Amino acid sequence: MDSDAVLFHFAFNEAVNLSTVRIKAQDKSAPRVVKLYVNRVSMGFEDCDSVPCAQAFELREADYAAGGVATLQLRTVKFTRVVALTVFVESNLGDEDATCVSKIRFTGSLAGRTDMSALKKVGHDD
Repeated sequence: MDSDAVLFHFAFNEAVNLSTVRIKAQDKSAPRVVKLYVNRVSMGFEDCDSVPCAQAFELREADYAAGGVATLQLRTVKFTRVVALTVFVESNLGDEDATCVSKIRFTGSLAGRTDMSALKKVGHDD
């Protein structure tokens, strides 16, 4: 495992459907290879090689051009009903000794719940 690798784990209070992840970083220490893992409650660096990720990104300097923010468009079908998200930054743009991230922002919506009290009985009363 490279010394510039970083592992972030986020737990949500409710299930969410995610559509984008925005990473704010600058210079050569910004993330280059980013892998996202969904609903992995306990995950360490050693798991990143053996567990398949939900989606991977290879970022370039141009991806950070808009104010140092790279926007990762997610395959929404893989990011529904997310209760935990692990963000693995495998390397940075300049192969620096450290990877620096100043902000990670998620865009999405709460996963819909079924209101059981609103359900009506349909059919015969036997």
